[in-house]
Amino acid sequence: MMIKVTRTFWVVLALLAAVTAGYMWTRSSLFLRTIFLGILLILVSMVLARVSVASLRFSRSAREQRLELGKILEERIEISNSGYFRKPWLEVRDCSTFPGTLTSRVLSKIGKHELRNFSSYSLLRQRGNYHLGPTRLAAGDPFGLFEAEVEFASTQSVLVLPYIVDLRWFPFPPGYLQGGRVFRQKTLEVTPHAAGVREYAPGDSLNRIHWPTTARRERLMVKEFEKDPQADAWIFLDAQRGTHHCIAERTEKEKEQFWFWKTQQDFKLPEDSFEYAASLAASVAKYWIRNQRAVGFCAAGQRFITLPAERGERQLGKILEILALVDCLGKMPLFALVESQAPHLVKGSTVVLITASVGDQVLLSVDSLIRRSLKPVVILLEPASFEMEGDSSRLVTMIRARGVPCAVVRCNDDLQSSLENGFSQAV
Repeated sequence: MMIKVTRTFWVVLALLAAVTAGYMWTRSSLFLRTIFLGILLILVSMVLARVSVASLRFSRSAREQRLELGKILEERIEISNSGYFRKPWLEVRDCSTFPGTLTSRVLSKIGKHELRNFSSYSLLRQRGNYHLGPTRLAAGDPFGLFEAEVEFASTQSVLVLPYIVDLRWFPFPPGYLQGGRVFRQKTLEVTPHAAGVREYAPGDSLNRIHWPTTARRERLMVKEFEKDPQADAWIFLDAQRGTHHCIAERTEKEKEQFWFWKTQQDFKLPEDSFEYAASLAASVAKYWIRNQRAVGFCAAGQRFITLPAERGERQLGKILEILALVDCLGKMPLFALVESQAPHLVKGSTVVLITASVGDQVLLSVDSLIRRSLKPVVILLEPASFEMEGDSSRLVTMIRARGVPCAVVRCNDDLQSSLENGFSQAV
């Protein structure tokens, strides 16, 4: 608990000093009584200020701990007064680093043993991991001389994932949609390639039981699977420092609205090329995961990250968690990133390059992937639309001349339309 003095306290103290000076000059009993009254007022106010925040119970929780950018975060705040004194007023102050939160407010007339709760709705505008707190409860005495404050630590965090659009189509370079070499490696995943049967072991799923063999051998037999020979899909995100740029945000005062007014249509991505890049990577990853493709991810932001290609919603969750925390602080250019990982990729794999650079390193990366029998796809963020120097037209022409699909995304473009229709001019 922390006690602060207010401006009213200093005014009362100054008046008390003036009365004390008058008493020293006149020795009047009226001044003496006024001095005692002022001291008593200060002491009583201090006690009342401490009591105003005593015996308070506080809890703060969110309905969901993982939400996408542009969604609405709903928080539930509960405050209970377990004491025997009524709280005339109480201010809830949100001290978390969560951007755009609307949790702070003032409550009045909280009776003894009364539970007060309310909901707070905030529009998620920035990726990252945020703690719901700390939160401070502030109150004071009826005379306004002191302000007491008690702090409650954060007990829950929220992971804000990148903005995702649902794609209905994404280009597959011809000749590699199906096929590839057989790996002859056993896997725990269910694939279309059965390798044999074995006896049932505790923990095996019942849907893997091979009933004809079970009936023939009169004991439970389960199927074993090999890895799918279909080539993998990889996403390479350019996170080099200086490659991306954020346009100065136009600050607008956040307004409290009713929950049914807050819809996702009101959200617009920040004018930051890296936010667009993270959103594009998340959308492509979701599309391929939903189409039963093994997806890998690679980026060199504040640290080098490589996620091996796998299938399933669990893999999508891993990629989204990485994209929620990655930042464009890396020192490795795109070409070095490709050269470090391309030798380890399966031939025929699709590699999506997402960058805002229009330098020669992008073209060198494309040529390197082609030489290694990989299938590149380029998503290029137009630098001029994000107030950066450079023109992408020459680079796009040279990439498409190599038969590589290439789409250009500009600031404030609709991401779904850009990805579904942006490859139509590719050769």
